[in-house]
Amino acid sequence: GDRGDGGDGGVRRDRRDRGVSTSWRFYAGGRMDDGRLTQPDPTMIRQEAISLTLPTGVAVVGCGGVGSWTAHFLALAGVDKIYLFDGDTVSDHNLNRIPIPRSEIGENKAEAVARMISLVRPNCRVIALRVFSRSVAEDVELHREVDHVVATTDTLSSRRMVASWAEKYGVSYTEAAAEGEVGSATGCPGDWSTPDEENPGYASVPVWVGPCVTSAIIAATHVVHSAQMRDRTIRMGWEIESGSFEIFDSRNERRD
Repeated sequence: GDRGDGGDGGVRRDRRDRGVSTSWRFYAGGRMDDGRLTQPDPTMIRQEAISLTLPTGVAVVGCGGVGSWTAHFLALAGVDKIYLFDGDTVSDHNLNRIPIPRSEIGENKAEAVARMISLVRPNCRVIALRVFSRSVAEDVELHREVDHVVATTDTLSSRRMVASWAEKYGVSYTEAAAEGEVGSATGCPGDWSTPDEENPGYASVPVWVGPCVTSAIIAATHVVHSAQMRDRTIRMGWEIESGSFEIFDSRNERRD
């Protein structure tokens, strides 16, 4: 359920603009009320010489194995503002790939990941919400808050909705996924679906943490360089038939 306290530095706020009721929680530390840092962040020193082009903000839709790591990497890289969307709750079978403690079982995934980020990057402003919808995105004026959106959800319909919203507002879109031994990312809305499409939060697709991290790395690397994948698809992982780690890049395939 929705927790009313503001634990872990979170402040719950409710907006009812335009007849839409939206609840979200801020997880931030080391900031003044206007969002300015109260002190320099020494953790960024080692990457100052790297040419990262960090976006103003990023939305991550889906906070399972792929989305949690994507958000985690973006926060560690120095992205200042991250919106998290997920209406599902943490289950015990999620803990083989989401870096959160067992105490989060039963809690909302977006809020659990936000708390995880607040522990390692207290200066990152994380806004945890529930299910992504056009009305919720309008209510929080998401298109004014983020430059990129990464969709990692279970269902085809939800990914298409996110992609449609991103196209409408000119927000860069990346889609990341993991299944079995392979992680992948693309800039095009995929047309794949699962046998249990109507049951978000299903546990029917086999996966472990490696492919989740792999796909998150591909997505996060493009985001922090302000690079769009567009129709490019990258897949990386262990191929059982060859018994080796393989990389597929659609851009290379088109050149052959």
